[in-house]
Amino acid sequence: HLVGGYQIYSQPIYSAADKWCSRRYPDSGFVNSFFRLKLPFLPAFQLNMSRICFRTAYVISTTGLAIMFPYFNQVLGVLGAIGFWPLIIYFPVEMHFVQNKVEAWSTKWILL
Repeated sequence: HLVGGYQIYSQPIYSAADKWCSRRYPDSGFVNSFFRLKLPFLPAFQLNMSRICFRTAYVISTTGLAIMFPYFNQVLGVLGAIGFWPLIIYFPVEMHFVQNKVEAWSTKWILL
Protein backbone atom coordinates (compact mmCIF):
# COMPACT_ATOMS: atom_id res chain seq x y z
CA HIS A 1 0.00 0.00 0.00
CA LEU A 2 2.93 2.36 0.50
CA VAL A 3 4.06 2.10 -3.11
CA GLY A 4 0.58 2.86 -4.43
CA GLY A 5 0.11 5.73 -1.99
CA TYR A 6 3.52 7.10 -2.85
CA GLN A 7 2.65 7.13 -6.55
CA ILE A 8 -0.73 8.81 -6.01
CA TYR A 9 0.40 11.45 -3.51
CA SER A 10 3.50 12.32 -5.57
CA GLN A 11 1.49 13.29 -8.65
CA PRO A 12 0.80 16.89 -7.49
CA ILE A 13 4.52 17.38 -6.84
CA TYR A 14 5.37 16.07 -10.30
CA SER A 15 2.72 18.29 -11.88
CA ALA A 16 3.92 21.41 -10.03
CA ALA A 17 7.52 20.72 -11.03
CA ASP A 18 6.53 20.20 -14.69
CA LYS A 19 4.54 23.44 -14.77
CA TRP A 20 7.29 25.42 -13.04
CA CYS A 21 9.97 24.12 -15.43
CA SER A 22 7.78 24.82 -18.48
CA ARG A 23 7.16 28.40 -17.35
CA ARG A 24 10.76 29.00 -16.30
CA TYR A 25 12.34 27.52 -19.44
CA PRO A 26 9.79 27.90 -22.27
CA ASP A 27 12.38 27.52 -25.05
CA SER A 28 14.20 24.52 -23.61
CA GLY A 29 14.04 21.36 -25.67
CA PHE A 30 15.02 19.31 -22.63
CA VAL A 31 11.96 20.51 -20.71
CA ASN A 32 9.35 20.85 -23.45
CA SER A 33 10.23 18.21 -26.08
CA PHE A 34 8.54 14.84 -26.11
CA PHE A 35 9.93 11.78 -27.83
CA ARG A 36 7.74 9.02 -29.21
CA LEU A 37 8.79 5.53 -28.19
CA LYS A 38 7.32 2.46 -29.84
CA LEU A 39 8.06 -0.96 -28.38
CA PRO A 40 7.00 -4.22 -30.02
CA PHE A 41 3.52 -5.42 -29.02
CA LEU A 42 2.85 -2.22 -27.04
CA PRO A 43 1.21 1.05 -28.01
CA ALA A 44 3.50 4.02 -28.60
CA PHE A 45 3.95 6.48 -25.74
CA GLN A 46 5.54 9.89 -25.19
CA LEU A 47 8.73 10.44 -23.15
CA ASN A 48 10.08 13.69 -21.77
CA MET A 49 13.67 13.72 -20.52
CA SER A 50 13.04 16.43 -17.93
CA ARG A 51 10.24 14.37 -16.37
CA ILE A 52 12.34 11.22 -16.33
CA CYS A 53 15.28 13.00 -14.67
CA PHE A 54 13.20 14.91 -12.10
CA ARG A 55 11.06 11.94 -11.10
CA THR A 56 14.08 9.66 -10.81
CA ALA A 57 15.92 12.21 -8.64
CA TYR A 58 12.78 12.72 -6.50
CA VAL A 59 12.32 8.99 -5.89
CA ILE A 60 16.03 8.53 -5.09
CA SER A 61 16.02 11.46 -2.65
CA THR A 62 12.86 10.38 -0.83
CA THR A 63 14.13 6.80 -0.66
CA GLY A 64 17.44 8.06 0.76
CA LEU A 65 15.55 10.11 3.33
CA ALA A 66 13.45 7.08 4.25
CA ILE A 67 16.58 4.98 4.75
CA MET A 68 18.22 7.63 6.96
CA PHE A 69 15.07 8.39 8.96
CA PRO A 70 14.51 5.81 11.71
CA TYR A 71 11.02 4.37 12.08
CA PHE A 72 9.93 5.83 8.74
CA ASN A 73 7.20 3.22 8.23
CA GLN A 74 5.82 3.84 11.70
CA VAL A 75 5.65 7.58 11.06
CA LEU A 76 3.86 6.93 7.75
CA GLY A 77 1.43 4.67 9.59
CA VAL A 78 0.61 7.38 12.12
CA LEU A 79 0.20 10.01 9.39
CA GLY A 80 -2.05 7.64 7.45
CA ALA A 81 -4.13 6.97 10.55
CA ILE A 82 -4.55 10.70 11.16
CA GLY A 83 -5.40 11.30 7.51
CA PHE A 84 -8.00 8.55 7.24
CA TRP A 85 -9.54 8.95 10.71
CA PRO A 86 -12.37 11.20 9.49
CA LEU A 87 -13.34 8.76 6.73
CA ILE A 88 -13.17 5.64 8.87
CA ILE A 89 -14.44 6.80 12.26
CA TYR A 90 -15.83 10.32 12.42
CA PHE A 91 -18.06 10.52 9.32
CA PRO A 92 -19.75 7.10 9.75
CA VAL A 93 -20.58 7.89 13.39
CA GLU A 94 -21.93 11.32 12.44
CA MET A 95 -24.07 9.74 9.72
CA HIS A 96 -25.41 7.24 12.28
CA PHE A 97 -26.31 10.11 14.61
CA VAL A 98 -28.21 11.95 11.87
CA GLN A 99 -29.98 8.88 10.47
CA ASN A 100 -31.09 7.57 13.86
CA LYS A 101 -31.61 11.02 15.39
CA VAL A 102 -29.33 10.33 18.36
CA GLU A 103 -29.65 13.16 20.86
CA ALA A 104 -26.47 15.08 21.74
CA TRP A 105 -24.88 14.21 25.07
CA SER A 106 -27.10 11.13 25.52
CA THR A 107 -25.51 7.90 26.77
CA LYS A 108 -25.40 6.43 23.26
CA TRP A 109 -23.93 9.66 21.84
CA ILE A 110 -21.17 9.69 24.49
CA LEU A 111 -20.35 5.99 24.05
CA LEU A 112 -20.12 6.27 20.27
